[in-house]
Parts: sequence; C-alpha cells; structure tokens
Amino acid sequence: MLWKFSTALALTNLPAAALCAVVAPRGSRIHLTAEHPSWTEDYEITVTGFPRFEVESFAGPVQVEVKYSDTIAALTNPDSDGPFLFSSSLTNNFRIETFEITSTGIVESFFMQGGLRYHSVRLIRGEFVSLSAISIRPVAQEVPISSLPGSFHCSKDLYNRIWNLGSHAVQQTCVEAGTQPSTWEPSQTNGVLIRGQRAARSARVGAKLPNPYNLTFETKIERGGTGWAVDANPVPGGGAIWTLNPFLRRFYMSQDVEENQWITVTTVSTAYQLYSVYINSILVLDNLNTTAFNIPAFSSTEGNATVGFAPWRDEAAFYRNVEIRSGNGSLTYFNSMMAPDVAEEFGVASNAFSVCLDGAKRDRMVWTGDLHFTARTIAVTTANWDLIRSNFDFAFDFQLRNGGVAVAGQLGARPEDAAVWSAPMSTFLMDYHLDFIDAIYEYYILTGDIGFVSRRWTQIKALFGFVQIYINPTTLLLDAYTFKGSANGTAPTCMVVQSLRSLASLADAVGDFLAAGTYRDQATRTTLSIQNLLFRSSTGAFSTSLASSNFSYIDYAMSILSRVATPSQIKSQLPHLDSLKEDLGFRDSTSNAFTGEFVALSPYLSGYLLESLLRTGNEDKSRFLLDGVFGSMAAQTENYTGASWEYVSYEGGPGIGLFTSLTHPWGSGATSALTYHVLGVTFRLGAFEVRPTILDLIWAEGTLPTPRGMIEVRWEHNPQTGKFNLKYVEWTEYNSGRGRT
Repeated sequence: MLWKFSTALALTNLPAAALCAVVAPRGSRIHLTAEHPSWTEDYEITVTGFPRFEVESFAGPVQVEVKYSDTIAALTNPDSDGPFLFSSSLTNNFRIETFEITSTGIVESFFMQGGLRYHSVRLIRGEFVSLSAISIRPVAQEVPISSLPGSFHCSKDLYNRIWNLGSHAVQQTCVEAGTQPSTWEPSQTNGVLIRGQRAARSARVGAKLPNPYNLTFETKIERGGTGWAVDANPVPGGGAIWTLNPFLRRFYMSQDVEENQWITVTTVSTAYQLYSVYINSILVLDNLNTTAFNIPAFSSTEGNATVGFAPWRDEAAFYRNVEIRSGNGSLTYFNSMMAPDVAEEFGVASNAFSVCLDGAKRDRMVWTGDLHFTARTIAVTTANWDLIRSNFDFAFDFQLRNGGVAVAGQLGARPEDAAVWSAPMSTFLMDYHLDFIDAIYEYYILTGDIGFVSRRWTQIKALFGFVQIYINPTTLLLDAYTFKGSANGTAPTCMVVQSLRSLASLADAVGDFLAAGTYRDQATRTTLSIQNLLFRSSTGAFSTSLASSNFSYIDYAMSILSRVATPSQIKSQLPHLDSLKEDLGFRDSTSNAFTGEFVALSPYLSGYLLESLLRTGNEDKSRFLLDGVFGSMAAQTENYTGASWEYVSYEGGPGIGLFTSLTHPWGSGATSALTYHVLGVTFRLGAFEVRPTILDLIWAEGTLPTPRGMIEVRWEHNPQTGKFNLKYVEWTEYNSGRGRT
C-alpha cells in the first residue's frame, strides 16, 4: 500500500463517528450488522487487563472499532476518554483501537488497558460479525472485599461502600514486579517493533543535544505509519511529535512511501524549534518553525532534551540504526535498536518493582505524594507490607546525588538512568517529598521494621536535606511550589514541621540522637515562625501565604495534623471553614470563586481535612464530608467504578470531565479514616488503642490487620439513650494462637 507523507506537529483527532451503544449483560453473544452496529459491555466496576473477544463468524472484509472508558458518556466521544500522552505507561495510551477480522477465534489486544468499566465494539466495515466472550484478561486476580484481611462494617451502608472504594482502588493500581509487560518488541535483524503509543524517550542520548543536530534512523512501516519525537523532555510531555501517515494531513511530498519497505528519515533541529525533514535523502520539509503551531522551543529549564519513537494510534513500525550527529557531522549517539534491553533505555521495559500507580487509566506513574493515602489504605485493607516497602525502594533506588527523588516515577525505567528520569521531577511538588517521609514513618510505626529504616536512613536524611534547600533560612518557611498551597504558606510549612517530628522519631529508632535533636529543634522553631508570620489575629485564621490573608481548608487541616495550631486557633478557624462550604464539600480557599469548567472538589485534599476533623472530634463536618464528596464516589450511578476518584464535580460526577481518573487511590483517605477513627482502632509499635468516633451510628465492627496479628473490634451505640457499649476487642497474635481481649 502506498502512503503520501504528512506530518502532524500537534495531536490531531481522527474524524468523529456516531455511536449508538446498547449496554449488554456480561458474557452475551452479539451479532453486529449495519443496522445494529454497536454493543457495549458493562463490567459494573473498574477492570484492568488485556481486552479480548472471540470471533464466531463474519462476512467479507470486517473491521471493528473498540472503545474503552470508565464512564459511559465517553463512548460517544471520537477518542473516548483518551488519549493519555503524559507518560509511557506500559498500557495503550489510546482508548480506541481498530481490529481487522480475518479469521474466527480469539482476538486479543497487544496493549493492556487500564481503568475501564465500559467496553464497546462497533462494526465499521463488513456485512456482519458475530462475537462472544467479550472480556478483559486481568494481569492479577483481585481479592474479593469479603476475603481481605482488613474489614469495616457499620449500620450506615453508605460508609461501608465508601470504605470499599479504597480497597478496590489499591488493587487496581498497585502492580507486582514483572506483571506489566514491555510495549516494545526488539529483534536481532529488524530493530524494534513499536505499535502506536506515546513516543518513548531515550534516557541515554547524552547530557545535552548539540545545536544544531541531525537525527537519522531507519524505519519500516508495518501498518499505517511511523512517528518520532525530537527535542522532548524524557519524562512528561513536551517536544515536536512527527507522524508519517495518510490521516494527519499537514504537509505533503511527491515521493511515495510503501509499507514493509525500509526508509531513512533525517530530522535537522536548529535552536530546538526550526526543523527540516528528509526522506531517503530527499528534502520534504524545509525550515519549519514550530512556534507557528503553538509548540514552544525546548527550554533548558525542562531538563535535557532527548528524542523518542512511536507511531500513532493503530499503527506499527520497525526502527533501527538511530544516530545523532552535531552540525559539524561528528557522531554523538548511536543505537542499533536491536539489543534485548533496548526498552530499558527508553523507559518501557517490564516493571522491575512492585509499585502503586496514581491511577488505573492515567497517569500510571509512581507519585510519591499519593503514597500518603495509598499506603494507609493498603494497611487497613490488603495489609501488603512488602508492597508498601517496595514503593520506598523504588524511589530510593532512583534517588539523585543531591538527595532528591522523582515525585513521579516512570514505571518501565531502570535506576541506572536515574539522573534523567528523576531530575526533571525532583523539584516539582516539594510537599510530595514530605508526604513520602511521613509515609515511611507510618510504615515504621505499623510494622516496627527497623531494618528497613536503618538500611535507608542515610537516604531518608538526604531527601530531607534536599527539601531543606528550599526552606528560607530566615523565615523557616518552605519557599517552593507545592500541591497543597503557596510558597511560604501555612500548609506546606506545617508539613515541614510534621516531617521533622517524624524524622526525629525515626532518628531515635536508629540511634542517631544528634539528628533527632536537630530535627526537634527545627520543628519547634518552625512552629513559632508559622505562628508569628502566618497566623492572622485579625481574622483568627492561618493565611495561605506571607503575601495573602486568604483562608484555605488545607491550611486548616495541616495546622491540626502537624500539631501547630493551638486549641483556640482550631476553634477560631471554624467559621472560615464554614464559609467554604458547598453542597458536597468545601472549595479550596476564599480566593477560589469556583468558576470554570475544570474547577472541582478534591477527594485527595478532602482526605486530609476529614482526618483533621475526626482527630478534633468534629462529627458534624466529618459526616458532611463522608456523605458528600466521598459518598458521591460510592453512589450507584453510571459513573460508579467501585473505586475512589481523582476529582468530584459539584454535582457529584467526574470532576474534570472525561479526563478524570475514576480509579485513583489518592482519593481513598476515607477508607483509613473509617478504620482508624470510626471503628476507632489504631496500632503503633506493638500496642493498639480503641477510641471510636460515633457519627450517630448504631454499631460498627471490623478488623485491623497488623504484622503481629489481627485486631477485631465491635461497638454498639443507642442514639436515644446515648449509651455506648464496646462489645469486644480481640487481638489474635500470629504464630501463637493467643487471643487478647
């Protein structure tokens, strides 16, 4: 087949197609015709794995279009709820693919799909096709909620369903080592076969691409087209993406390009924004300036520019003999693309670590800050302590010499390339480093794993040393970009205090008493600085930053969780919290007018607020949050996935449109809160305590797994009389058979 050359410098949607979907009972046999072309499978909750179906019969050349989504509304969108091009995620970056039917039998996608509830099939070519066994082949078997070590049940079923959200979210997003296969297929002769996905970037091009430079490679189109990226950040996004196919039409050439024939492509980059392209030494594009397409020139502040390779959706191509030469012709990089480990260089090797991803469908990266709630949810549900520890090992194995770690780790990367993968993401969201330190501390007090803390202690200290660079030596406030607030603000600096206290306790545990004293002294001085610089006596509240008097609920929450706020300050801030109240939750701050399409409620930040409210005994506002933002995710609607979400809209739907990840454990803070505060059982360094918060419930019961044994609790409450009865508390220690009441 002959293709004309065209390039796309921006991601361009393919033509829209109408979809008339019928939601079907799972496992049905379906018959698609021109009159009834579409069928949709509803898995009722989020599933992850390899899509497949069985072809029983068909007539003529047949093509079917398959879409995936975690909400049914996306199925009418041309691209469903994708594509997701933030990272090379070892899954299909696209949520739509086309299959050509040439025989009966099982058809399975090459790519894994993450985080979908709905799975539609549409006949787009042919007279008819009969299909059966439409399904997802999972990469791991999920443990039913009823069989988990941890449990929670109470008299209000909504709270039971909220607790369940966390258990499903972590099981869909936490992956064991080696279960996520590489998306590249290298060979000894044809180089590497790459199917349509986000262009994976090289981590070994060098410290800096020369200016100008020539990128030359050989490619053979197996299906549809080929593609590449230049001047790209190795981690998220960036760069000019080029495609050679007949659909994304921008520029044309007279030369024909055939499938299954090798061609040589050369791209000349000048000043990271001016490009010329040659095919088989023939100039086909001369001095194109990408700024005309709203693609800015690569900036050195983004890290080191690199190159990448992948065709577009539904395409496949081979690549080999990649070379980069400087303007004077000297060779600066060469890769035959034939080595068995070529995928490691480009961050798309099978995952070497057991880790927890931020979302099932996107971004599928290992965000250190998300681990704050993810690890807590694991602790009260699946009790997979090895998995929690493996997340720490992943981050520390990629630690930079300056102590920083990547706040968003690449699933298919290798530690020997840490300088490339970690550096661009180490200064992004400084509060995530602090969340990570606190997650380590919580892991320690739950497990008593002093061996891990001792082994990683130097690296733990180095990580905080990296954060220390961004702490103002005069004000002691954290002067850095964070997710939870402004630079020099209350919430981020309260997190510094909390981490310092955690570090002091860890230092005591490993016998580093000098460090323990230093951390405690800094925590005390930083607390005083927050009080003096950020508490406004005129308003009775902590302000969002030195330059502002606005109030934010995350500042309120962190001032409590870090024990910075005094009892009187906790009380004086409550009217300000009331001023942020919406129907289902709280808006972020008094500066947020809540206008615009993508303004939403955050289950992640609401998790911190819920924890602070329960700690201070504020039952009314705790119930409001549980019934509102968390209850919305548990509502049995077409958006229900059985898991916690990334964002929630004011109306209770997906918070940032089709892009919203509806299986996102960072929104599972209510799961651990219900166990620790409503069931009321906590475990610290071998001792447990039961102190429930009633929330007008009649009864609650459940189990808290610990590395030493299982704690079972049941309590009952009479709302009319107010009588409370702790029916039983039993700790069954492992390996001893002893029960303690």
